[in-house]
Amino acid sequence: MVESSPEAQPLTLPELSSFDLLILDNVSAFQLSYGKMETIEKYVRDLGGGLLVIGGSQSYGAGGYYRTPFERILPVDMRPPARSARRSASGTIPAPRHRFSDRGPGEPPVRRCGAPPSPPRPPARRDPAAAASV
Repeated sequence: MVESSPEAQPLTLPELSSFDLLILDNVSAFQLSYGKMETIEKYVRDLGGGLLVIGGSQSYGAGGYYRTPFERILPVDMRPPARSARRSASGTIPAPRHRFSDRGPGEPPVRRCGAPPSPPRPPARRDPAAAASV
């Protein structure tokens, strides 16, 4: 394991390829160059490297990742948080909705990725005459 600040590492593809996992713990986008973000995207997408991004005040939208390569590889909404919460017509503050949790009416809270499940098979019919002869 190597622990360092993002500014101190070149984060080249050959360097990253020697690791199974890259962990970014509350790292601001301003601590990474755009080129480093593109390299991390290639590491994940092309080499199958693992990426764990731990949230905090300097990550995701608050950390400046909106419209960066990280939006293409992380399943989170990178839009910066609103400056002030807006109230609905009823006077309540609406709960935030994230891209990965938005769902239509009646949809389950977890979405399946990949091929849709096969429809259930009807139960096998038994021939009463064949069952009696056994």
